[in-house]
Amino acid sequence: MSDKLINEAKLAEKAAKEARKAQRVVDRKNRKAANALAKKQDKEERAAAKLRKKNETGFEPKEQRKKRYFFRRFVKEIKRVQWPTSKVNWTSFWQVVIFSVAFVIIVIALASMFTVIWTSASIN
Repeated sequence: MSDKLINEAKLAEKAAKEARKAQRVVDRKNRKAANALAKKQDKEERAAAKLRKKNETGFEPKEQRKKRYFFRRFVKEIKRVQWPTSKVNWTSFWQVVIFSVAFVIIVIALASMFTVIWTSASIN
C-alpha cells in the first residue's frame, strides 16, 4: 500500500511540475506579447509626436545619429588594404629622393641664372 501511495505522490509531483512548466511558458508568451504591444504603442506615439512637431514647425528636424563602431571599422579597413612589398617601398623611396634632388638642382640653377642676369644688367 505504501508503494502505491509513493507512486501516486510521485505522479502528483510530476503533474504539478508539468503544470508549473506550462504556466512559465504561458507567462513568457504573455510577457513577449505585452512587450511587443508596448513597443508598437511606443512607436506609434513617437510617430504621432514627430508628425505633430513637423506640423508645428513646417519641417522635420534631422536626428543626430551616433557614430558607432568607428575604430572597429577603421581596423577592419586597414586589414583589407593590400600593403606594398619591401621592394616596392624602396623603389618609391628612391624615386622620391631622385625627384627631390633634381628639383632642388633646377631651382638653384634658375636662381643662379637670374642672379647672373641681374648683376650683368646692373640691377641692384
